[in-house]
Amino acid sequence: MKYFFQTKFLNLFNLFIIISVISIWSTNHLTEWNTDYGLYYAGSYFLDENYNLYDEFFSHKGPLYFLFLKIIGYIIGWGTFQAYLSLIVTILIFYIPLYFLLVSQRLKAISLIAGTLLSLCLLYRQDSNASLSFFQSGFLLMSFWLLLNNSKNFTKLSISYVLYICSILIKVDTIVYFPVYILALILTNHPISINTLIKNFFIWLVLSACLFLSLLSIFNFNISSYVIHNFEFNLWYSVKISSCHSLTCTL
Repeated sequence: MKYFFQTKFLNLFNLFIIISVISIWSTNHLTEWNTDYGLYYAGSYFLDENYNLYDEFFSHKGPLYFLFLKIIGYIIGWGTFQAYLSLIVTILIFYIPLYFLLVSQRLKAISLIAGTLLSLCLLYRQDSNASLSFFQSGFLLMSFWLLLNNSKNFTKLSISYVLYICSILIKVDTIVYFPVYILALILTNHPISINTLIKNFFIWLVLSACLFLSLLSIFNFNISSYVIHNFEFNLWYSVKISSCHSLTCTL
């Protein structure tokens, strides 16, 4: 019983450290609005049926983070302090899954605290412009954890896949991991019949379409605008700012 309470206290203490550090780190936003986060926050506020994502409001990021900020805004309102709170919640999307991952490993006290402190070092020299990357990484972290631990369970594998698709709808660069999920689908309950594989893949396509079409309906953009801004522009932009002049460097 004593060990149980010690473990619970240690877990809560680590959670307190995470929330405290993130809250202190986010205070920089109260004195200085960084460009990227400011655009995400302002965009999520103004986007509606008369001010459409991509057509009226330029962005080369996916729509999911704008929806996330918009939902928080509806709940707590809009303003400088509300933006500060939204930033804290954004970063927690990464750190809460990481916290539960560390706790699930049943580490010794010193290892758990060390893991927590090391993870918080990721915030060092970062500003609120990193908000979207932390938000996306939270979905990837949850997705990878489910993928590694439930690769034989199609339901949990599908949840992992949905989280992965969410990461793409935040920023398209994670599309490079798509072959990993296809391989996992093929290896699930191997050997698997072709009919079952096709059925499972179709289910994934339907899930992907539902997520994308839901966001399309909410923000009233079209598929062409999404492709141009998230794929064509990013491809052009990456080449434009790249100093690479060889295939090895480009890769």
